[in-house]
Amino acid sequence: MASFLWPPAEPPSLSISPSPLPLAAPGQVLSVRCEASGFTPLPLELSWEFLGADGAPAALGGASLSGHREAWDGTYSQSSLLQLDTSALGRGGGLVCVARHRGGTRRSKVALEVIGFSAPSIQDSMAMVGMALLLYGIITLAFWNITGPERAPATPPTDL
Repeated sequence: MASFLWPPAEPPSLSISPSPLPLAAPGQVLSVRCEASGFTPLPLELSWEFLGADGAPAALGGASLSGHREAWDGTYSQSSLLQLDTSALGRGGGLVCVARHRGGTRRSKVALEVIGFSAPSIQDSMAMVGMALLLYGIITLAFWNITGPERAPATPPTDL
């Protein structure tokens, strides 16, 4: 005997805004919204996770949840607003909105980059090396223009 759940469970579609997230400075507070839409039936659980450099998810608390809204087609929408303090997030990582529903669990991820953090990244180091080489080339060209290139002897000396 087959069992059917009525009404059928429709999982939510997720969107995060703003997307992409703006660059953040340490200690800055970002407002990030996750909108879940097109799901039925109620209830829905929305939560936030942070994925650091090690890739392990860490739960983020303190988000506010809106009431659900019913659309003309009988599906629902709901949103979560996270006030994210970037002071404890290091250089950044991934910000994930998680929706748990009878129809399935959905995740939506955006990248979060925190600038001005203490240690330079490999990209910062490469940029510094490139700028140093460029500056060396400019100084060398200026020196050659002022002093003129050294002239090599027309014929090499021979030892007999």
